[in-house]
Order: sequence, then C-alpha cells, then structure tokens
Amino acid sequence: MTITAVPGRDYRLLWSAAVCSQVGDSLRTPALALLAATLTRDPRAVAAVTVAGLLPPLLFGLLSGVYADRWDRRRTMAVVDGGRAVVVAALAWSVATGHAGIATLVVVASLLALLGTLFDASAYALLPTVVPPERLAGANARLQAGTAVAGGFVGAPLAGVLFAVSPALPFTADALTFA
Repeated sequence: MTITAVPGRDYRLLWSAAVCSQVGDSLRTPALALLAATLTRDPRAVAAVTVAGLLPPLLFGLLSGVYADRWDRRRTMAVVDGGRAVVVAALAWSVATGHAGIATLVVVASLLALLGTLFDASAYALLPTVVPPERLAGANARLQAGTAVAGGFVGAPLAGVLFAVSPALPFTADALTFA
C-alpha cells in the first residue's frame, strides 16, 4: 500500500484549523481542573468543572452533527472558534484579575465543550468536500493523527507548564489558538 500526499490548500487549512483548535482545547482542559483545585479544596466542585466540560458532547453531539450538515461548515467553524476565542480571553482576564470562581469555570467549561462539539462535527463533515473520495481515508487518518498528537503530546503537557508560570497563561494561549 502506498501513501499518497493529500492535495489541496483547503485540506491543509482544515487540518491546520483542527489541529490548532485541539491544542487550545488540550491546554484548557487540564488548566481548568488545576484552577478549580486552587480555588477550592472541595472535590465535588473540582469534579463539577470537569464534568461540565464532558457533558455537552454526550448531550449535544448528535444535534451538533445535524447543524453541521445544515449550516455552512467553514463559516460555522470560523464563528465557533471566534466565539471560543472571546470566551477564553474573558476567562483569562477573569483569572488574571482574581475574579474567576467555580461557577464561572463550570459555565465556561460547558460553553466551550458545546462549541467544540459543533466545531468538530463541522470539521469532520467538511472533510469529504475538500478531499477526493479516493484519498478520503488517508486524509481522515492524517486529521485524526494530527489532533491526537496535538492534544495528547503537545497541549496537555504544556498546560501544566504554562499554569505553573501563571494560571491565566494557558487560557491566554488557548484564546490565541482560536483566534
């Protein structure tokens, strides 16, 4: 089996957007838990922040797929990441100024997970429109591998380092990945 290069500027843009977005997601997720643990010693409150970031994909994953099929996918991805940039930048400001609380973290985690679900559904639905059918399997594999590496090997470990420097830093970097 020979692996051929996936052609096209559109695919490269899609891959870059998805991977960059995944880096931001994986910076934010551990940083939210670390921040929650610094704000309270109540394990239920820390768990609430974590669960708030996990529930939206379970509850709204199918609905996000429906909207990704009905709306312009490129525009949806751009609007979603613009919205996520604003939300995370506001969180970074809130953390930097000492105004972040557990309730804020729960709301932000839920909102960002919901928007992320819509972004992901749009990205994977867009893939067949930017890659020829005979190269779809390879393109999908590259997209999956890119997001897995960005999340597991880059973003998550970097989150702890950035948080140690400043609790607002991973959120600021996350906002930049969306912008």
